[in-house]
Amino acid sequence: MRHLLLAGLLAAVNLVPAQAATKPAAAAAAPTPVALNLAVRDLTPRFLDFYESAIKPPPPPPAPPAPAVPANGKAPAAAPVPVPQPVPVEAESDRRWRLYKQYYNFTTQSDEAQARSALELAWPKYMGAIKQIEAGFNGLTPPPEAVINSLAGQFILESPLSLRFVAYVGTFDGKVWSQAEDGVTNVYLPLEVDADARGLPMARLLGRLMLDRSAAWAGKPRNLAEFIVGEALLARAMQEAVPGKKPEQYLDISPEAYTRVMAGRAQIYKGIGDKLKSANIADYQSGDKLAEARVAGWALTEILLKKVRIADLIRQKPNDLAEGSVIPLIRAASAN
Repeated sequence: MRHLLLAGLLAAVNLVPAQAATKPAAAAAAPTPVALNLAVRDLTPRFLDFYESAIKPPPPPPAPPAPAVPANGKAPAAAPVPVPQPVPVEAESDRRWRLYKQYYNFTTQSDEAQARSALELAWPKYMGAIKQIEAGFNGLTPPPEAVINSLAGQFILESPLSLRFVAYVGTFDGKVWSQAEDGVTNVYLPLEVDADARGLPMARLLGRLMLDRSAAWAGKPRNLAEFIVGEALLARAMQEAVPGKKPEQYLDISPEAYTRVMAGRAQIYKGIGDKLKSANIADYQSGDKLAEARVAGWALTEILLKKVRIADLIRQKPNDLAEGSVIPLIRAASAN
């Protein structure tokens, strides 16, 4: 298990004094970083055993048995010629499914019928992706270790975290998810899809784990200000870890939603500004309101991160964050 020590990352980030008009509340004491434990489980060999077996032509059917020869060597008396019985031939899809279960036996689907159907749809595509599949975990881009190292340096963990990257071959659905196993969080990464389909979902999942573990609200925002800032800081951390994407991609909203919010942002920000200290955030956790919260937070954090680090913002007291950082900025934004 590899240990990525994060202490050296702290010296690279400087805290810039805030201006009076938008002065954030005083940050909590500087967090002390801890070791991040990483391991890898690569399922590539199992998949390749299946794939190489499945692309080989099936063995020919067995020949009918030769007639028995008596011990005296004389030919037996003529007997009625038996009618040949058809030799059962295994259908190609049946053979493929049998080999899949024999060698690989891993799926992202919820039941066997869906798994088999997904395999049949994916089968013609594997040939075009076989080179990146053969490269396994070490061929993944962006490199998972680089992404999590960047995220950990921004959030700064204060309690140990053990992760295991599980590199698997799916059926081109690009599923990235996590699951706890014996005190370790498994993070499942698909090999068959391209970097664009995997990179941001991977960064979002890892960033969410870091945020929930590091923030003062521990995954349960205590007011709307914490929710908005948390969603935006997650997106900003992803931007640092996987650069070069559009804001709406980091915010996980559609281009249309981003355009809508930006067009009406003054009025939207005003409506949000009146509720920042409210503990009722349910309305902003889905749909159009979620897009509004994320875009508003994106605009606020562009200013806040020029003054305070992510690690310090997520550790502020709820009222300090709302009154000292968010409310003054969103009022100014809604007035423009």
